Amino acid sequence: LTPAEHGGGSHDMAKQRASFFTADGATVDVELFMRHVRTGDTATQASASSALACLLSELGGDFAPLIAHLLEQLDPSRTAPAPPGVAPVAPPAAAAAAMPALCVLLRRAEARGAFAERGGVAAVATLLHRQPHSGSGGAQLLYECCFALWALSFDDTTHDRFLQCGALRVLVDVLTAAPSRKVVRTSVAALRNLSRGERDDLLTEMLTCGLEKLLSNMIHAQAHTQANDPEVESDVRELYEALMRNYKDLSTFDRWAAEVSSGVLRWGIVHTEKFWRENARFVEREDFKLLHQLVALLHSDDRDVLRITLFDIGEFARFYPNGRGLLRSLGAKDTAMDMISHPDGDVAQAALQCVSKLLVSSSNFSLQQK
Repeated sequence: LTPAEHGGGSHDMAKQRASFFTADGATVDVELFMRHVRTGDTATQASASSALACLLSELGGDFAPLIAHLLEQLDPSRTAPAPPGVAPVAPPAAAAAAMPALCVLLRRAEARGAFAERGGVAAVATLLHRQPHSGSGGAQLLYECCFALWALSFDDTTHDRFLQCGALRVLVDVLTAAPSRKVVRTSVAALRNLSRGERDDLLTEMLTCGLEKLLSNMIHAQAHTQANDPEVESDVRELYEALMRNYKDLSTFDRWAAEVSSGVLRWGIVHTEKFWRENARFVEREDFKLLHQLVALLHSDDRDVLRITLFDIGEFARFYPNGRGLLRSLGAKDTAMDMISHPDGDVAQAALQCVSKLLVSSSNFSLQQK
């Protein structure tokens, strides 16, 4: 396996070398490698996966079997039995062994699309989120996760997935911790790719995460120049300028509207008492279209979205005249009352507070809070 795994060289040379490992000079025998991936020990599985990824990235072919295997290895709840005579591997170790092959495979555009379609963005983001973002331990795995997300970010079709699964926020968290130069380089590059479409929802999420402040601090401290890497300097500047254009163009209400429309709510300046005191009246635009969308989010599967939705509904009830009546007519009160018995304690507490705001006037609620 070793020669195939470490072909390297220029693209033309690598493609020529890869052809040496095929019967006809062009077609990769995927099943031959997958037998070792499925039945070998940990080292053999990792080597076979990397070798197959090298060949597929150069020659193309059937990506599905290898992608299915890699996704299984990345799953933190994986309980698949090990092959006979092979000791089971803990999920974190299995994921660490799988990431080098994934990074190679994602060089090919078709593989990126297939991996994303199978939930790959969420799988890598979850793995990255679970890793400690400081200290030297696990630095290579952090880098490989950021590299994979960077590769996936080149395809515009994946950008919705970055928003929906929280991958964008995880990248900002990693950049904030800045555990190593190469992690900073790849996370900034991934965020830059996501910003290039100038999509309001993606840029709004970055602003909500505080990315513009982080980049401003980096520029002020010249942290982006200390690595003597022109690409990092350029990416930081480009990303910061895109955020500033969006920051100037969008009001805080526009940012809230973009979040609600995307269905992905995250705590930030658009989910505060101050925001609702100043902006509740704008919700009446387009016959309360955004309010209908907000109430619909009470059926989300995301617990954070549920908590934020309940908070926003309660604040709208407080600050919009007859807001409580409007929300009752949309069924928000009954749904919130049902959620008081939600199995997640934080969601249940948010539902209780929401119902309290729906039942009493704003002034009475403020008195109760005191």
